[in-house]
Amino acid sequence: MRERLQDLHVPEGALFVDLVFVIKRPKRLRKGDRQYHDRRPDVDNMVKSVLDVLPIDDDARVVKITASKYYAAYGEDPKIELSIRSAEIKKSLD
Repeated sequence: MRERLQDLHVPEGALFVDLVFVIKRPKRLRKGDRQYHDRRPDVDNMVKSVLDVLPIDDDARVVKITASKYYAAYGEDPKIELSIRSAEIKKSLD
């Protein structure tokens, strides 16, 4: 994963990180949409695994993390959806 993320553009300053883990759908679940994955591995461990390989010089720059994990929808491949955004607050002109 580290190799796949090495060219990822990461904004400067504080960061928001959004993660969605899509896990292989078991055969016991019939056709349908994504469903919450409420088994191991724990979402906090999955988050740590991704954060550890991100090309960020200091993890302290991450000020907000959102994460969820799902069984894939029928026909959907397993994947990790990752979004990294600047946490810069936009100031309005009054």
